[in-house]
Amino acid sequence: MTVTDADRAIEAVWRIESARITAGLTGMVRDVGLAEELAQDALVAALEQWPESGIPPNPGAWLMATAKHRAIDRLRRNERLERKLGQLGREIEIQRETAVFGGAADHLGGVRAGHHRFGGDTAGVDAGSAEEFALDDGHPLPRPGQPPGERRSGLAGPDHDGVERSGHLSKILQ
Repeated sequence: MTVTDADRAIEAVWRIESARITAGLTGMVRDVGLAEELAQDALVAALEQWPESGIPPNPGAWLMATAKHRAIDRLRRNERLERKLGQLGREIEIQRETAVFGGAADHLGGVRAGHHRFGGDTAGVDAGSAEEFALDDGHPLPRPGQPPGERRSGLAGPDHDGVERSGHLSKILQ
């Protein structure tokens, strides 16, 4: 088969099948623009392969199958990208928490942030960062300047939604 014969056949098949292929792909990928792009990729594949290998017995099905395989590849690639971005986001969050808090809770009692150990004394911690901590016994740290014997209420008990927050620090550091 000559190149011009193959080109004419591909053009005829494309005129007949392009709308059907695009519609089928749109249902699959839920995006008309992407469906058209995938259908055109299948057309390019046909233009590359059919002059050498000949026109397949069912050219419309060949174009649809090629386009669907490309759609599946694109969906898998996007899912993999989303997973990797999620992993990177979690790693960045862990690095930020580690930089801010210096690691995890100290299991000997109290809370460790950076190289400072905080039990009842919160010297050097501002009020905003002190709210991120809770003692290992589930009670919040006292506010800066508050006597060590007095503890704040709010973090250890139910919050306004009635959700128990006693394990707040362990959840943050996981």
